[in-house]
Amino acid sequence: METINARNRLSFRSRKGQIGHSEEDKQYHLSIISYINELNTTWKAIYNRFASRAINEHKISVLFQRNNEISREYILGDTVEHIKLLKSKKLHLPQQFDARLQWPLCWSIHQVANQGGCGSCWAVSAASVMSDRLCIATNYSNQKQISAEDLISCCEECGGCEGSHWALSAFIYWRNSGLVTGGNYGSFEGCKPYATVPNCGSPCSFEYYRKKVTQVCQKTCQPLYGLTYEEDLISSISFITNY
Repeated sequence: METINARNRLSFRSRKGQIGHSEEDKQYHLSIISYINELNTTWKAIYNRFASRAINEHKISVLFQRNNEISREYILGDTVEHIKLLKSKKLHLPQQFDARLQWPLCWSIHQVANQGGCGSCWAVSAASVMSDRLCIATNYSNQKQISAEDLISCCEECGGCEGSHWALSAFIYWRNSGLVTGGNYGSFEGCKPYATVPNCGSPCSFEYYRKKVTQVCQKTCQPLYGLTYEEDLISSISFITNY
């Protein structure tokens, strides 16, 4: 539970001097943890003991500068128009929802990817969402997996194995440039399967993450795939965020 309290995000820039979670943030997340654990499900939530740890001030200033420079379109995408559309409809939200049950034949929804010793959670999760949406939008007819590897190596503004400053940048790249198909490490599935070895341990050691990894954008498909990179590209029409 290390996400900053959503109520404080609006004033996040004014909190530049603050390190980690405030006491209000901590109490907010503890209340969520208490609620989850009272449900007595198959897992237990705990508070991240590192949530209030000190953060390098230089990194903080760089992130604030970058976030101040990005455009409204970069932050929100098509969210505003999407919200207007939702408001125009009379929607009845269900008490519970499970995408696995709603779209049981979408193979990607049931998968959990292994990012290995690469700080690519932003890319792996984004590629998974893209694959899910592709299956849903085509009523199960297109079960291709979007390549997280293509996203990591070719989207310069997104980030790489060192993480991303804004996860929505992956979806902006998907819409504007397109992404090819892929698969898990060693699977030879799709145009560009995942390239990072997943056997770094569970969890991966800090030493593994300290290794500098340089991704090279290669716009070619693996030799066993039957299409060219350009032929395999898939792009989206729009994207939204729930930030």
